[in-house]
Amino acid sequence: MLRIATILCYLNCVLGNFIGPFVFWGRSELQTFNVPALESVDDRLLRNLYSESTAVVMFLRNSSNSLNVQNYPKFKDIIDESQWTYFSQHWLSSDPIDYNTNTEVYNLIGEASEQDTEIDEIYKNAIKKYGAGKVLGILATKSDNHDIYKRENKENKESKDDSSTVSPTVPPTDETMKENLVYMQQGKVILYMTVAPKLFENGVTIDLHAHGRVTIDEREGLFRMKVFFFNINEEPKLFLQFEFKISNGYWSLTSVNVQNSRIKEELYLVGQPITAPLSFSYKCAQTIVFRNNVTSQHKVNLTLQDIQVQPSMNGHLAFGDAYDCVGFTTAPIWSGIFVTSFISAIIMLGLLCILEIKPPNKFENNRGKQLTFTVQE
Repeated sequence: MLRIATILCYLNCVLGNFIGPFVFWGRSELQTFNVPALESVDDRLLRNLYSESTAVVMFLRNSSNSLNVQNYPKFKDIIDESQWTYFSQHWLSSDPIDYNTNTEVYNLIGEASEQDTEIDEIYKNAIKKYGAGKVLGILATKSDNHDIYKRENKENKESKDDSSTVSPTVPPTDETMKENLVYMQQGKVILYMTVAPKLFENGVTIDLHAHGRVTIDEREGLFRMKVFFFNINEEPKLFLQFEFKISNGYWSLTSVNVQNSRIKEELYLVGQPITAPLSFSYKCAQTIVFRNNVTSQHKVNLTLQDIQVQPSMNGHLAFGDAYDCVGFTTAPIWSGIFVTSFISAIIMLGLLCILEIKPPNKFENNRGKQLTFTVQE
């Protein structure tokens, strides 16, 4: 019964969403993490930390319980005995579940004292199983009520007051909000659209206008591009992760992962594949649709219109030559080829009939003898 409850708890956490701030502990590598308060940790460091750990234990606590010594005394003893660090960011750019098969997620319930005891027991059991210094512990929260505010520089404020121009509003987070429809990491990947992506969730339409940072995960045969979006229908944040497969000199966009505080779905491409050779881009003016599994309880669709995309750019700053989804032979071209072929066939048949006509090689005239023809039965 306990095993079933643990599995259900795990599934609930995976399908849900974990939000910062985060506390990491248990690995000696954490002493090299020196992240400023208003910046995010390097994604490459996170991936290496996950994969090099023998196991990862993540705890999701209720944000209503203040994280202090009085509420979590046993947890304080744990981190005091090991290397630890604190990340004030909202989100993790990489999910530990994707990089370590021994990742366990626990949804902490009850009062702070009960959560503190559960953290202590579970983490110590993991230490006994995998060994000291080999288990990475992560403490996160279940909801996003944590905003990071930057102090405005006094000199900059005075200069703004003196200026006649009005600057756009800056969001009170550590991440720049962008209203354009260009999603890129310079020299790595570019995705461009003329119309904002539309997400359809159970009949509700969400226009994804303002986006934040773009992160990538580049491995052998796989390229991932994650785009974060702001203030979606009063949600704190949403992200789309585009999955590119690379094989035999070609790349292809096969699926998109969408996640917010309510859903975590993988959407699959509907229709013709999006693919091109490496160093080439793909361009399509038609509407491209990604859809989740029909058996899922959440009906989620993503539409992209008039796009051009290219991953794995190897340092190039602009799109390569484009493969168009329309192709060289359109319906009008095929119609013209069919009509021309039909008319040509009729003309050729007429010419063959004319060539089969065999006239006589002699003709009668008033000066010669009458021609006679011998007919044999």
